[in-house]
Amino acid sequence: MKETLIIGSIVLVLVCFLLGLPIVSCTYAHYNEHTAKITVKKAERVQKRHSSQYLVFTDTGDVYCIDDSIWRWTFDASDRYGKIESGQTYECTVVGWRWRFFSSYPNLLTVDPVEDSAP
Repeated sequence: MKETLIIGSIVLVLVCFLLGLPIVSCTYAHYNEHTAKITVKKAERVQKRHSSQYLVFTDTGDVYCIDDSIWRWTFDASDRYGKIESGQTYECTVVGWRWRFFSSYPNLLTVDPVEDSAP
């Protein structure tokens, strides 16, 4: 009886987690969109074991990633990363939060150069 209760509790927790994951993912991808004007200090591709990630470091110490997003139907992360130049300023559409515990970064969905307005 006790083992059945423990197994049932574990299954319930796993089911709730699996059902809640898409909701959290969708919320992450849709409800924190904002624009940011950033000046790039450096951009680099960080190699992980079986994947890599594009990171952008700004002059203010913020760190952003450039990733594809199935929720936003953007599949051009390499193209966006290719536009980035150190020392340049960009107007960006950003979504997401910085979660240090999960090594998660806000995602740059658009990267548009800002024209220098100096005379």
